[in-house]
Amino acid sequence: MNKMKRWFILLSLPVVINIIISAYFAMSNPKPDFIGYLSGSIVGAVMIYFWFWEIIKASSQGTIKLLKIMGWSFLFKIIFILIIVLGGKYFDQFNQFYFAFSFLISIMLATIIEVLYFNSLSLKK
Repeated sequence: MNKMKRWFILLSLPVVINIIISAYFAMSNPKPDFIGYLSGSIVGAVMIYFWFWEIIKASSQGTIKLLKIMGWSFLFKIIFILIIVLGGKYFDQFNQFYFAFSFLISIMLATIIEVLYFNSLSLKK
């Protein structure tokens, strides 16, 4: 299996976990909790796959190109999160706590996988 495919599958793990938890919330909790958790899961997935795209894009172009891509993408990510949070604030059926919790879980799990990825790169060299 290709190394990038393996890391893509590993990065999909937090997304799958959050989808399973969202399904649980859909069956057992009120609708605002489900919508909040699902939207946090979706935003987390977008951030995770955007990070993966950054790494693929910049992996062959060097450190300076990676820093430029990460800088611009950080600005994009902040604007994207602000739009989602401010947009969800105007809906009655949106639980901000569950949104934040889901997003935090997604990003924390993805960060662990990112650290493992960078560690494997440094061990390779």
